[in-house]
Amino acid sequence: MPGRLTVLTALFAGLLLLVFSSRATPPSLPSTWATVGQNQSIRITLAANRFAFSADGRTLAGIASDRIMLRDIGSGATRYAFGDRGETLAGVMFSPDGAVVAGATPNGRIVVWDAQTGFRRSVLTGHDGSVTAMAFSADSRTLASGGRDGQTIVWNVASGFAQAARPGDAAISAVAISSDGRRIAVGDIGGRVRVVDAASGASIGVLADVPGGNVSALLFSPDGAALASVDESSRLTLWDVDARSSIGVLSSAAALDAIAFSPDSTTLAAADQMGRITLWDVASGARSSRLPANPNQGAGMLTFSADGRLLASTTDSRIALWDVAARRLLRTLVGHDDVVADVAFAVDAKSLASVADDGQLIVWDVATGAARSSVHQFREPDASPTRNASAGGVAAAPPRTSVSQIPAEQPAPASAISADSTQSASTPQASKATAATAKALVRKRDGVHDWKGLTGLTLSPDGAAIATSGTDGTTRIWDFADLKVRITSAGSSKGAATGVAFVADGKKVASVGRDSDVRLWNAASGNGEATFHGHEHPIRAVAASPDGALVASAGEETRVLLWDVASRKLSRILMGKTDFINTVAFSPDRKLVAAAGPDARITIWESATGRLVQTLLGQAGEINAIVFSPDGRLIASAGEDARVLLWDVALGQQIYALQGHQGPVRTIAFSRDGQTLASAGEDTRILIWDVAARKLRATLPGVTGFVNSVVFNASGSQLLSAGEDSRITRWNVAGAKKELSSGTQ
Repeated sequence: MPGRLTVLTALFAGLLLLVFSSRATPPSLPSTWATVGQNQSIRITLAANRFAFSADGRTLAGIASDRIMLRDIGSGATRYAFGDRGETLAGVMFSPDGAVVAGATPNGRIVVWDAQTGFRRSVLTGHDGSVTAMAFSADSRTLASGGRDGQTIVWNVASGFAQAARPGDAAISAVAISSDGRRIAVGDIGGRVRVVDAASGASIGVLADVPGGNVSALLFSPDGAALASVDESSRLTLWDVDARSSIGVLSSAAALDAIAFSPDSTTLAAADQMGRITLWDVASGARSSRLPANPNQGAGMLTFSADGRLLASTTDSRIALWDVAARRLLRTLVGHDDVVADVAFAVDAKSLASVADDGQLIVWDVATGAARSSVHQFREPDASPTRNASAGGVAAAPPRTSVSQIPAEQPAPASAISADSTQSASTPQASKATAATAKALVRKRDGVHDWKGLTGLTLSPDGAAIATSGTDGTTRIWDFADLKVRITSAGSSKGAATGVAFVADGKKVASVGRDSDVRLWNAASGNGEATFHGHEHPIRAVAASPDGALVASAGEETRVLLWDVASRKLSRILMGKTDFINTVAFSPDRKLVAAAGPDARITIWESATGRLVQTLLGQAGEINAIVFSPDGRLIASAGEDARVLLWDVALGQQIYALQGHQGPVRTIAFSRDGQTLASAGEDTRILIWDVAARKLRATLPGVTGFVNSVVFNASGSQLLSAGEDSRITRWNVAGAKKELSSGTQ
């Protein structure tokens, strides 16, 4: 549906109470959200717009708390999840070209994201108080916003800067931009409609005689010649923009729910809360006909098809399809369980997509009225995953097209997950772990990543040496045989060392820390060989490519830096993350780089080109660890939701969820044959999984403190662990017993 415009007007009742609690209450102030295009429609409602379709009808955006989810309508697959972390978003809106998504926060900021990468392009700040109206120009280059402060600001979308601003003496309640992008219509709570120049912000003229005060909606016709305005008394006025005169006042006996211009600008459709849909001739302002809608049942949404032949209207959970020329009902689409929030025709008008308030997306065949597909979008994940006892604690992941999970701010309670039938969350050990986990989660919600003790652990390719990083700022080299420290080097000049990796043949070690530098060490002597400067903030993760050519580093930024080991220079910057990064990994063939963190998504790039190739969503909370399987076919991820997820890399699909931990998981590792997976974290247990059978094989006993890192030896018969007790422990995997343990002192 090229060039479709949808405007959803929303009343933020709670915000109004906060702002005006000590003053006389003004007229109600809705918020208007608009994208400009050929098919122009507006919905007048008291609910904020949680959903928006892209202009081509292929993508659906929806809000889940402080995140926006983008879904492919055809497949139901998640493309991206991004947002302004920790701050509720008031609405979502696509630019007409589908390149960016915009949302506003209650504190007056407008955030613009790249719809292709999920990367935050800009934050537009200029309003003193909440943003109450926004509209994109048809060419997507300009964004106009109005605020409670009475300002109208015109923004350059590419640069993020304001190109014009106009003050006002009344709060703005609606904005609209003409299709040529030259004129902006602004309505306020005083009942005034003003037309301003988009380039300069200067007033072109005031459209007078708007009865009823408080302009609740504005809508330009697709050709820009006419403007429709709706006031709080639901009187619809049609204006000749050039002449700045009224074409006619289209009265309604009941409050209006929706209005829409036909794509050829000749017809204006209006629906009221009595269920009547009236068609008006734009040139004369005369009523041409009324569609036989159901009495006493409002039409919450109106949308023309791109060719103007069809009109879709919604009534609660049903959708009516109308033949515009014949003025008759073609069919009624029934399938939603909740109120329909938005609808969109495909470009060829052969299909129609609809989304309801409960997040259900249905794609309909327009000719038959049959539902082609039904997917629940933007559903919050179950905070209490249940144990599948018959599968030994392994729950198969739901089909990708049936349930989509939104990253949750709070992980699953520790008491909700148990794969070990011999120990429940009610035991003293579990209660102690739960209490410690709760404290750790408070730190994470406060933005602190403060793992203690030994923060990183890696084994040299020949299996003879171990390298660790620690919060005391040191990088240590240990002998595998006796777990004795051989070399101690200052791994971070300021603060903790947070990660370590052997490079190539094990002759070099890369370490990172809170001082934002990547250091390259000689593993034999402990002497520093190079320092890479490029990060501006603390680094949390480091990984070396299997061939030793590249080192990847990431942390409290939204980018991954790739370093060329031979030249000691920055090779590439990988962009597209929306939050800090906790973990980074190379595929075995070095072709892919994956990263994950608090945004609960795994982002995958091509290392050679930097092209973002995939985003995996399904973890219900912050991700602490990711790792490729040795054959590169799988990715395992784990984090705050206490689950270990297995992903098919080629398909980009979650295939299994391994459930057994009673608290957040910090580390995971594959054995070199890929048959075994180890996981550990904040429940002071190390779990050994059979990857092929998707079953829990063993639990290693006697773990003291949180475990930050695990790694298998070459044969997979032994496992090393390190954590907050500042000790390395070597385990016999087959016997599930401790072989040797050694501390840093």
